[in-house]
Amino acid sequence: MRDNVDETDGAQVDEGAHDAPLDIGELPQQLGAFDGHDQHDVLSALHQCDPPRQREYIEQFKAAEVKTVSLRKLRDLHDTGNANAAIALLRKRHRLKVEPAYLVEKGNQNLAAQVGPHYLDYALYVASRCGMDAALANVNVDHNWTVKLHLSTHLQLWPDKNASVLPFHPQGRMMSIGTRLDEQLWLAMAPNVYFEADHLDNTRERLPMLDAPSTALSARHHLMVVMFIAYVLETIRHQDITCIDTYPEPLTRDAVTNSTEVL
Repeated sequence: MRDNVDETDGAQVDEGAHDAPLDIGELPQQLGAFDGHDQHDVLSALHQCDPPRQREYIEQFKAAEVKTVSLRKLRDLHDTGNANAAIALLRKRHRLKVEPAYLVEKGNQNLAAQVGPHYLDYALYVASRCGMDAALANVNVDHNWTVKLHLSTHLQLWPDKNASVLPFHPQGRMMSIGTRLDEQLWLAMAPNVYFEADHLDNTRERLPMLDAPSTALSARHHLMVVMFIAYVLETIRHQDITCIDTYPEPLTRDAVTNSTEVL
């Protein structure tokens, strides 16, 4: 049967009530999502999907016999296109042996070193003076620059335990305030001596260290910063942010929540 079908120039057109142009770029509603899953949650789900089986697999891997495979053999597999043999190597544990023929004498006077493409996966910007200069973009270059403020993450800790990456000790001084794409934005309460170039306490051996349990600001100092940022956003008329009380007393989280909506 061919009800409600008309042939025009050799093409069949469905004239039913549900007729609509087909958009091959349209995402089916059942596959859509307002926001993607955080990668950390994805990895956690993978690792925790079946803990007993994971532990069993790790034990089997550690108990497996380790065999040696030469780099020459891997090259032969590549040159001959023997994919089956290469995949078979993945079923067992192997130790790679590199023959002298594939080694380069780095002290050879006829050797010219060349640095290939480098893809930067980590960068840290620290301001040299008070302010947010290190976090603000050059609007003449990127006028679409935006940042998402997250002021409620009081217990988030500075991710790098090695204090040498900062020109001051992060203990008790760091506060995460937002993100921009894959970048993290932190506010640091640096010691006053940091801004004095020739001060003796700016040396690595004498950096002032606060008596704090972690790198996060104290709860009271965190709320002070939150109220300051809320007041600034209200003053510059940023959207509809308001402060009923610019500095509530006593300064508690409930009082701050009742005064402003930034949390």
